Amino acid sequence: ATAAAAAGLVGAADPAAQSSTTDPKRARVGQPGPAGASDGVNLQFPLPGEVGAAVMVKVYNDESLLKVNDIAEFVGVLVVDPLLSEAYDAAPEEHNPLTGFPEEVRAHAPPPSLVARLHCVALRPLQHAGNPALPPAGPTSLTGADFMALREQTVAYLAAALGGDRLAAEHVLLHLVANVFGRPEGLVLGNTSLNLTGMNNNLVDCLAEAITNLMPKAFLLPMSLEFLNTHKAVPKKNHVTNRLEAGMLQLSAGTQLMLDETKLQPGQLLQDGVANVQAFAVMISRAVVPFDYQFSQIEIPVDIPTLVLSEGKTMLPVSKRLRVQPQQLPTVPATGNLHALRAYLAAARELPFEMNAEICEAIQQDFVQMRQANKEVQADTLHALLVDCRFHALTKGEQTPSMATWTEVRSVAEQRTTRA
Repeated sequence: ATAAAAAGLVGAADPAAQSSTTDPKRARVGQPGPAGASDGVNLQFPLPGEVGAAVMVKVYNDESLLKVNDIAEFVGVLVVDPLLSEAYDAAPEEHNPLTGFPEEVRAHAPPPSLVARLHCVALRPLQHAGNPALPPAGPTSLTGADFMALREQTVAYLAAALGGDRLAAEHVLLHLVANVFGRPEGLVLGNTSLNLTGMNNNLVDCLAEAITNLMPKAFLLPMSLEFLNTHKAVPKKNHVTNRLEAGMLQLSAGTQLMLDETKLQPGQLLQDGVANVQAFAVMISRAVVPFDYQFSQIEIPVDIPTLVLSEGKTMLPVSKRLRVQPQQLPTVPATGNLHALRAYLAAARELPFEMNAEICEAIQQDFVQMRQANKEVQADTLHALLVDCRFHALTKGEQTPSMATWTEVRSVAEQRTTRA
């Protein structure tokens, strides 16, 4: 038997283990609802509204290979023996106090009909965030011409979902290939967040569908008061059951998180809602999720590109903001080329990259001229442009950026500033 699971501090099943009858890429949109609750059993699905099979993986020798929020493939013996539910079904007075409180015993021994047991023989953490669209021969198997042709098709696909706004589509494309590529001395390199303003329900729905079609992991989270007040963003330790209960931000690297602020309405955020907003802000600004152990917190590094969709400026500390200017009704084009676009994005995210001395010197000289022409240009501006230059180059298949790419990045940044 095989199973894929997201490795957390407790055993949890992979919420993405579902299939589609029309497309191997399963649609994933956020709907308010219980997070993996079935017949009173918490199935530990991080995202609300998830359905599917859950499994408790018993790992014996290779547990050191697993890290929090990793995606891994397991091979082992699947057990659904009804006798495993004896501890769960026992009356409270029948519980042995030496084995723990009844709530703890029941939490750690759910019925096998709902949570099967997999005794692991071998496991393999999946590289490239488990993206099945990555070309079998690797990201370098695509030629420069392939990258440029597929880049144009991807921009056109995203622009259609944004009402024909190509500048916004360019920003979303860079956002889709962005990833955290280093954490030196407290910095988080590649941690990007984008706020698209001027959004409405139709634009949000079309863009969310387009991104979900292109990316292997994407989730649209409605930022309504009701949703924020009734759901948990961060995993929290339950000391009664002695389990870490999953939260919405317990996501694997590369998950495209879309926060829909168009759902916000006047009202009051309760304590849980305020904690959720604070968790989103910490994740966006520092790329960590503070797991809540009630008496302390443990900050877990994450790589969750966050796209905030709103009518006006978001309340969250995003790194970039752009107002969408649609010229036509948004739509999600029907295309038979989705697999090629997915392969392109997967290859762009995994392409090797380096800045050689020659391009660094040329960029440095250009930046000096920028500061001479505009005294408001700061060192942070250079850092943001260099990060954008990296991702812009990757979308073109460049393993080392050209000066043409640097010039394009500067132009896009100037257009964003002008529009804002």
